Amino acid sequence: MARLDDKCKSDLGRKDFEQYPVWVWDDEERHHCPIDEVVPDLSDYGGTAFVKARFAAGCLEFDGYLVGGSAFFAFALFVGERKFLFNINVPDMIEEDMSELCQALGVVSFSLFPLHFESDVYFKNGGRIAGEFALK
Repeated sequence: MARLDDKCKSDLGRKDFEQYPVWVWDDEERHHCPIDEVVPDLSDYGGTAFVKARFAAGCLEFDGYLVGGSAFFAFALFVGERKFLFNINVPDMIEEDMSELCQALGVVSFSLFPLHFESDVYFKNGGRIAGEFALK
């Protein structure tokens, strides 16, 4: 395993993903630790990963990260120095956070979904990470 326990952080920001594109939980699931592998095997790290990705909603594009493992269930979008974290399993919270996201972008409203994503990260025994989030 190549989890870098000496570089763990309690919160992740844009610069963290510029240095390390994949992060996982520490043993207590309190801190995020970077992975220093080119093609990590998630089964070595407990399954939940935080993966650098690019996102597109209509004509808007964002840098951010995905949260999940075999399937992604959450994502974070970076807008300036702020981070907006969304969990697709909690749609009520998405609606609440959208007003803050719109305010940060300086727009009245926009449709976040479908939200397309792609990453340059590959997992061992996996293909290219790409897809879309849609609310059901």
